[in-house]
Amino acid sequence: MRKIKTALPSSRLVIRRCCEGIVKDVDLKGRLIDATVDFHHLEQQYRDLGTIQELYTLKKYIKNSSTDPLVTSKLLHSELTKIYSNFYAYLDKPARKIYDEIKANALGECPYCGIGNPEHLDHYLPKKYYPQFSITSLNLVPACLDCNVGSKGSDYAAEQGNQIIHPYLDADFYFDQQWIYAEFLDRGDDYIVVEYSVKPPIDWQPIQKERVKTHFMSFNLKNRFSRLAADELSILLEQIKTMEEMGMSSDTTCEVLVNPVINSNLAANNWRKVMHVAAKKYINNK
Repeated sequence: MRKIKTALPSSRLVIRRCCEGIVKDVDLKGRLIDATVDFHHLEQQYRDLGTIQELYTLKKYIKNSSTDPLVTSKLLHSELTKIYSNFYAYLDKPARKIYDEIKANALGECPYCGIGNPEHLDHYLPKKYYPQFSITSLNLVPACLDCNVGSKGSDYAAEQGNQIIHPYLDADFYFDQQWIYAEFLDRGDDYIVVEYSVKPPIDWQPIQKERVKTHFMSFNLKNRFSRLAADELSILLEQIKTMEEMGMSSDTTCEVLVNPVINSNLAANNWRKVMHVAAKKYINNK
């Protein structure tokens, strides 16, 4: 998990670029321009509530076969989702440049999981239920396919503790402090596996602890991290065994094999750093 601190384009700029791409539907273009003030206020509301971990309180709009609710003063649910798909995310439209710039802010690393390559922008609050934020930059998070579609999907939080970590708005401690841990487990006959779990700092508030547990489960990090660790584990165990046979002390083994990763600039909850912290404990226990 990584916090993205890059400045994001304002709602006014996004609307201007979207309007440049709306050529035929003059009426829709006019109503989108008229809604500029609405989007500015919505953007500020989103920022204010996101900063205090209360995005779950925002109003939801449900569209079905018989209802297409008016969301802003002049735009319907279906029109807002259409603007995103046809005039923002569409490859040949002027606003697509903004889409690509936001995606590039992730620097090739999905901020939700830290392992996938961001291929899309995920609506943190799904546009299916929150169309008012369908083109709001703060609601658009670069995400890998596993996090965007396979895990999170179109789910939304109904309670404060069920909110996943927000890469733009949540406090730094969610990203700087360790709350994901790994353990080397002996399954018998020297068959070792790495298992990941959540252990938030004891001084965190209950809601904060609940949120990281929700994030861990929502993106299936236990299994995804374990699969990655398995590829590296066999090599690491062989290296540990070799150094033991050479008579190396546990301190020397740690200094050579695991400390460089532990002391690297990898994120606090990066699967590899967490795995090497567990490896150090495993070596010392041996």
